[in-house]
Amino acid sequence: MLLVLLAGLAAFGLRGANADDNGARLSGSVREIPEAAAALAAGRPQATIVRRTLSPAESAETIEFEVALNMRNFSELQARLNRGERIAPEEMAAKYWPTEADYEKVADWLTARGFTITLEGSDRLAIFARGPVGQVSRAFQASFARVLFENAEYTSAVSAPSVPTALASAILGVNGLQPHLRPHKHLAPLQPASTTGNGPPFLPGQIAHAYNADALAATGSAQKIGIVIDTFPATSDLTSFWSACGVSQSLSRMEFIQVVSGTLPAPSGEETLDVEWSSSIASGGGVRVYATKDLSYVHIDQAYEKIISDLPGQPELQEVSLSYGLGETYAASSQVQTDAQYFASLASAGVTVFVSSGDGGSSPGPSGHDHTGPVQVETPASDPNVTAVGGTSLYVDAGTGDVTSETAWYGSGGGASIYFVRPDWQTGPGVPAGTMRLVPDVAAAADSSTGAFIVLNGHGYTVGGTSWSAPTWAGFCALINQARANAGLSPVGLLGPQIYPLLGSGVFRDILSGSNGPGGVYDAGAGYDLCTGLGAPGMAALLPALVPPSEDSPALPPWALGLLALLLFALAGISLARKRTS
Repeated sequence: MLLVLLAGLAAFGLRGANADDNGARLSGSVREIPEAAAALAAGRPQATIVRRTLSPAESAETIEFEVALNMRNFSELQARLNRGERIAPEEMAAKYWPTEADYEKVADWLTARGFTITLEGSDRLAIFARGPVGQVSRAFQASFARVLFENAEYTSAVSAPSVPTALASAILGVNGLQPHLRPHKHLAPLQPASTTGNGPPFLPGQIAHAYNADALAATGSAQKIGIVIDTFPATSDLTSFWSACGVSQSLSRMEFIQVVSGTLPAPSGEETLDVEWSSSIASGGGVRVYATKDLSYVHIDQAYEKIISDLPGQPELQEVSLSYGLGETYAASSQVQTDAQYFASLASAGVTVFVSSGDGGSSPGPSGHDHTGPVQVETPASDPNVTAVGGTSLYVDAGTGDVTSETAWYGSGGGASIYFVRPDWQTGPGVPAGTMRLVPDVAAAADSSTGAFIVLNGHGYTVGGTSWSAPTWAGFCALINQARANAGLSPVGLLGPQIYPLLGSGVFRDILSGSNGPGGVYDAGAGYDLCTGLGAPGMAALLPALVPPSEDSPALPPWALGLLALLLFALAGISLARKRTS
């Protein structure tokens, strides 16, 4: 089992029955919230209870929530995913997703209590519903209060919900009862900028050159990158960006899916960075944006549901990029476990998910942009069925654009998970001893002081953060998957088992200096490290290493594949040198 649970915790965070006979208590569905005085004494930023009695208007407010159901045979499923297996939706439904009987039983219970069901997933992983706070409080026997968090007040649950004992074995948790808990975008502050020389700010072509991708034949053709974020970028910004950066891309390959109804917020930078950069690194492919209106967990999970339901009709959708997160110590365990089921389902379909590891280094605070929290990693980057992308500070020669140095960026999220056991594929030189999942897996440029160029609201800006490195890697993966498709191979899928065996083969640029926290909580070093993972990609070598010969071709042993990758890397360098001197 991947998840480390508290003593007495049964099946994905579900606790046993209460002392009374009214039901089973789902303690993993909420985080404990202290009173204001206790929070002040703790000395770290955190949510606090400011008032326990709700007004009639506050009790009548509508709250959206998600009842997540337990998957079956999850350990068996994870073992198959770790071996790189693909599992058809029919088999997922028959062996792993919740049963139809359990799903209908929970749905009937919700309907009988007057809740409006807003979405039922085809995978039966969750039922989304809404109702007045007072009604939710009575049905789930949960207390609500006014909670202050990050200078805003919310109506949030301050005690765990309960459900009938007859439903207990089916339900993983009730998510969304604490709306003050939500992930944050991993975007460093915007600074006005224009395109100049060989950066900074960097352009997509310069980053492709820095990571040896500019000589590749692959463009991401017949690939589609999914982006989950709160809103859409302005199409005029996309075309202006492509024009300024010399990228041949088209709006006809951009798709915009509004997952949650209502008015979307105006573009603020994250959505723009994600789409502009992923669509430019893989300029021959497309991008499909799933807009959630905000970054509440209930709405984000609806986007995951939408992606899973879209996959049969979207065979090109093989990469997903997520640029948000929340420290594990702040998140409710049932939410982490619910998302683990979504990511396992995506991995079963061969989808490679990239998640920014965070901008708060080894100790991200509640905002995710500082080092004020405890030593921790962020979710969802810590999930073993995603590829966590850290950040570097990249420096290049102003004349040639060649890399002169690359170090760990101090904001790069990294460390050990408190929820997930280390998968057996996460091993190799530099991997520290221990039993817990480590973050990040890989890295790329993220430092805002040597940042990325974007166009937002018609103006040029420099941005940074692991929100930049994640869509960059998604674009690189689209190149890899195009090459695999051309070779008659399936998409690369869950990336971890494929890339950790390549550690030390020369397909990654090993980042040897820098740290990801004040005082150097973790330092970069030879092999794997908790700042940059395996390192930055050398695409001229990484791509062929992940496109092995087809079954009709003679098989090469692993040492020969590594040697071939190094040879191709060297040849690419010679070719580029000739281009610059001609």
